[in-house]
Amino acid sequence: MRKYIYPNEKTWIEKLLNKFMNKILRKASIFILPFLFFSLSLLTLKDYGVNWDTLQHYVRGQIYFRFLTTGDKENPLRDEKDLSYYQKADLDYAWSEKMTIGHPPLTDILMAASNHVFFKALHVLSDIDSYQFIIVFMTFVMACIIALWSYQTYGVFASIVSVLVLYTYPLLFGEQHFNMKDPIVAAYFTGFLYFLWRGITRKKVVSLIVASLFGGLSLGTKFNVIFSIPIVILWFVFYIFHNQVIHSFKSCIGAVKKKLPLPVILGIVGIPIISFLIFFGTYPALWSNPIEKVWSVILYYRQIGGSQCLYVPFTPKWMTFCTDFHTLRLFFTTLPLITLVLLSIGIVKGLKDCGKYNQVTILLIVWFFVTVGRATLPFTALYGGSLRQIMEFIPAVALLSGIGAVVVSQRVQSYSPRLKYFVYGGILFCFIPILISMKSLHPNENLYFNALVGGLRGAVASNFPVATNTYGNGYKQAIDWINNNVPSGSFVYLVQGIGSAVPSYMFRPGITYKGSASYLTGYDGMYYMELNEPGMDISTYHNVRYVNTFLKPLHVIEVDGVPIASIWLNDKAYTKTPYVLDEEKEILSDISINTNDEIVFTLDKAVPLKRIEMRTMDPVCIQAVQGSFVFLSTDKSHFTKLLDETGKFSELAASNHSTASYGFTGQEATQIKLYTYKDGECDWNAVDFTVFGYSN
Repeated sequence: MRKYIYPNEKTWIEKLLNKFMNKILRKASIFILPFLFFSLSLLTLKDYGVNWDTLQHYVRGQIYFRFLTTGDKENPLRDEKDLSYYQKADLDYAWSEKMTIGHPPLTDILMAASNHVFFKALHVLSDIDSYQFIIVFMTFVMACIIALWSYQTYGVFASIVSVLVLYTYPLLFGEQHFNMKDPIVAAYFTGFLYFLWRGITRKKVVSLIVASLFGGLSLGTKFNVIFSIPIVILWFVFYIFHNQVIHSFKSCIGAVKKKLPLPVILGIVGIPIISFLIFFGTYPALWSNPIEKVWSVILYYRQIGGSQCLYVPFTPKWMTFCTDFHTLRLFFTTLPLITLVLLSIGIVKGLKDCGKYNQVTILLIVWFFVTVGRATLPFTALYGGSLRQIMEFIPAVALLSGIGAVVVSQRVQSYSPRLKYFVYGGILFCFIPILISMKSLHPNENLYFNALVGGLRGAVASNFPVATNTYGNGYKQAIDWINNNVPSGSFVYLVQGIGSAVPSYMFRPGITYKGSASYLTGYDGMYYMELNEPGMDISTYHNVRYVNTFLKPLHVIEVDGVPIASIWLNDKAYTKTPYVLDEEKEILSDISINTNDEIVFTLDKAVPLKRIEMRTMDPVCIQAVQGSFVFLSTDKSHFTKLLDETGKFSELAASNHSTASYGFTGQEATQIKLYTYKDGECDWNAVDFTVFGYSN
């Protein structure tokens, strides 16, 4: 007898279809939040600048992209339509071929390809934004992988929180707009570990191939992926031998074969091979002499990332004096407080769940501790004083924090199931303060410090190294002010930083950017700008001392009340000292020669110094005085070294018709020591020295 189906009753096909659609929609919903942050990141691209590595990376990317797609090693024609700013540099393939001492170029090439598509072909993005689109897009890919991974192991809520934690880490959100290496490396690192985990646990060879591609992308950008090896080995051993007793090598092999079919084993073996081929195949500079040049890349990473500790490893002094406690301090003071709480809970829960979900929590915990630990313990060094070099720890933090959020919600629900959505809302509400902080810092999110240190002001007051280092991004805000306030026909210089770190196209028509300034000695009517921390300590350089000593800032860019960049007009109207810069007087001094390379000037009293002039016709003495260093003292016993060599003041020497000069900025001293190179026996009696001071 045929069964009657009531109008409102669903057939088994409809039920199956609805179940399938609900699953699809449920899975698709976890990508909504990543897409929203991706859209926000794209909309705010225009607010950010570039960092000081941009020129060499983008130029190199264009050169290699042209070579790989056309075989042409020559620069494109300067009148080519829609030519990128970074294709106009006077650098060629021969220059890029010599750049094997540095990071590999794969991501540079991908950025050049993005520029060709979105700027030159489609005209949907500006020149610079079309390069940086790749960083934002790969950060989005990383967020999607995290959303999916968290959903597959701990559910929808864990997925939402993990993505929130990722994007509300201010350093990552800010630098995905202009840091062309570290956010992308974190994305590649995440993709590699996820697809490796998926390929092994689900016996999917295709996933292992995808892991190989991510490994190659990572290796072709920066060698951080090397640190995934201990992570994978520790997790793999736990995954294969969990709850098993291994008596021999044969039983070890048997355990591996029992867990993994042969195609999967071959896929694992193929990962380093495919990854290396991608690295080598996208690095044309290596092709002419593979062994020597690959080794030079390895030596580069050993130099910048190797341990600088001189003590015997694993001794008390090795742990005490070589451990980088500053990295740990940065970790606890730059993560939002809600993230620190959820992360702590997630780590504890992860240790308890170490045997569940294909041992994913063990993978996440090892991932977290290896990435943070390798920059903290004296095995390797973290250059630059920032966590940006180990951004691959952020995805692990995000995934563990998602687990922590689930633990909190489950614990509350165990007391009252009715509080399920209330606790969900409460946890999400806790992210509002960090979102507000990021909005107030925009576009300087990478200067965020949490309440544990009192924000950015507290970090500066606590003498955190490079606390106000914007990684070059702050120049954009100074340029925006100049474009809006400086009259046409003006000339702008950097005080001391690297001239190529500031693209000239950022200035409006009518304003000419001249790069780094030469020696400053008097009023010239030019505009000068500089970051407080342009990637190096510039406080003792002459030009920095000049603007800080003699000039009132025309405008100061501040974040949380802390200056990050300043603009000056080198004009008498903006002088803040009692000295008249274009007036001077000769100062009498007693000159003595202590050794072959040390000349000492002793003054009757401390006076504000302006310059030393040195004149000679002796070739040996010319070479000596042009490579001299200067030390000052006010008590004739304690001396301070000035970083500028006399050779940097060549324009000053030429203007005064002297052999060499050294400029001061009103420093008072009773004794000056001039150290010269021992390039031969110089008859110092043949050198005429004159000391000048400022007139009050």
